[in-house]
Amino acid sequence: LDRNGRLQARIGAIVAAERRRGFSGAVVVVRRGRAVFARGIGRADRARRIRSTPRTVFDIGSITKNLTMAAALALVEDGRLELSDRLGALLPGVPADKRAITVRQLLEHRAGLPRYVVDAPGGDFAPLSRDEALRRIFSRPLRFEPGSEYGYSDAGYTVAAALIENAAGRPFEAFVRARILKRARMTSAGFYGDDWPPSRVAIGYGGKRHGSRNAPDAWSHVSWSLKGAGGVAASARDLVNWSRRLWAGRVLERGTVRTFYEILAQPDRLPPGNAFALAYGGANDYGFNSVVVEGDAARRMVVVLSNAGGNRAERLERRIEPLVFA
Repeated sequence: LDRNGRLQARIGAIVAAERRRGFSGAVVVVRRGRAVFARGIGRADRARRIRSTPRTVFDIGSITKNLTMAAALALVEDGRLELSDRLGALLPGVPADKRAITVRQLLEHRAGLPRYVVDAPGGDFAPLSRDEALRRIFSRPLRFEPGSEYGYSDAGYTVAAALIENAAGRPFEAFVRARILKRARMTSAGFYGDDWPPSRVAIGYGGKRHGSRNAPDAWSHVSWSLKGAGGVAASARDLVNWSRRLWAGRVLERGTVRTFYEILAQPDRLPPGNAFALAYGGANDYGFNSVVVEGDAARRMVVVLSNAGGNRAERLERRIEPLVFA
């Protein structure tokens, strides 16, 4: 076997062992710019015995925030938003203690806003309007002085989604579809409640259930309890396309791509050039979790999506990563 063949065999053995431990999902591994391993593992739908594939759609959780950030940066490129713009100048009714929060602080999780819009079980599906979501966020005390600390915040990305709507002059989902998903060629990606063929969508197992069919196509459209922070489903192939085309300057301008990764790497400092590896992921309480590790301008990648509950995607990725990023 050549080097790629040996790599495929080793990854295949790792994947088979994790499948025996209950993993199901999809894995794509990219080396030197080409996919050397792309496979669905187990069932997307156990009752109907539908197999997972690299094009099966999974909830990607907080990886959605990357798309939200890209949408905000696209508006900066278009001259309709600035990273230094302050909330008090962008939204009506912002309390005095939050008016100086900047767009960049929102994206970097340095705004001091609460962790969640609705801090309660099932909060992601709470049917909130935009005005009610913003009222809830702004009525709560700051966790820290904006800009002084790092504090992960779904609520901050919901505020960012509201700013994107205002600056774009159209609904958040419509702008993200046209300006981000289309340019990234994320052809299978969409939002909760989109009309995918059920055979293309993974059902979540091993966690809580929401609705009669625990899957993104059956869930109601994304509420403002989650908008901007989650609510997107995509395939492993979509996420490879996203990173490749982002680095190639097809989604954002190359200078803006550098800013994107500087913000994403917070609170760590990003080294010069493209010779780095960065991990990011997402999960929910309904059986889905996902992880992506990319490096060398997306010429090396490991993408793992799972619908089997727990942290199975991270566990599998950690075993594959040393083979690709040694």
